Amino acid sequence: MIVILGTGQAAQHIADPLRERGIPYLFLSRKDWADREELIGLIKDANPKAVINCAAQRDIALCESKPHEADEANVYIPLAVSEAGFRQVYISTDYVYDLNEKNRTLHEEEPSHGALSVYGQSKLRGEQVVLERGGIVVRISSPFGPHKSPFKASFADFAMSSQNNLELPCDQHFKPTYMPDAAPVIVDLALDGDPGIYHVTNEGTTDWAVFASFVREQVKNKAKVVAVTRKDKTRPMWGNLKNTKLQPLRHWAEAVQEYVRKGL
Repeated sequence: MIVILGTGQAAQHIADPLRERGIPYLFLSRKDWADREELIGLIKDANPKAVINCAAQRDIALCESKPHEADEANVYIPLAVSEAGFRQVYISTDYVYDLNEKNRTLHEEEPSHGALSVYGQSKLRGEQVVLERGGIVVRISSPFGPHKSPFKASFADFAMSSQNNLELPCDQHFKPTYMPDAAPVIVDLALDGDPGIYHVTNEGTTDWAVFASFVREQVKNKAKVVAVTRKDKTRPMWGNLKNTKLQPLRHWAEAVQEYVRKGL
């Protein structure tokens, strides 16, 4: 039995390899518990081998205006799960890093010099409480895949479907995560991975303008993408997470092509 906290995009994709392998799982969403004590009781009733924690407060603006909500979802819930003794895989983000203007290598053990947003700061603290208690942290970046987020379309889907011309940053770099590639890796880590930090992103660094242009080319969307300098201070300028511990995933462009080919 695996308990999956959250029912959003990452959680839905992670359920796929569990189903394929015949591993029972249980979704627990925020509406299922009133407080941390009730959550821990529900997990204890399920008696899982591991908890994959996809639950998070990801709304950047809301986190800035209501930091207590960011801390509750991104710090105190994972802390409660770990303190109750459950094996936990905590899904995190490249937002935990600083601006990284000089493009230093962001391998798994590279420390952050200070996250740039309340969201990133809360996720970084969440990582720390999980790691201090022997858990696993999996960082992903700009995820996309066939299961849609109930809150906000993935950037790939937005770029694909919008018929508007877009001005997008060329000064913010990252490695996208195709969730059908990442989900089996996350399940493997939940079942028998060693404690520590893992970067589960597809290979290849891109920026928002290049990524959107490539996606639009695949679907014959002729609306323009104009590269601009945004100087966004909410996430790293160079957030290209480097994977040194796991078998590398394929290049993000190949993943996009499969995504489009399957008509997703």
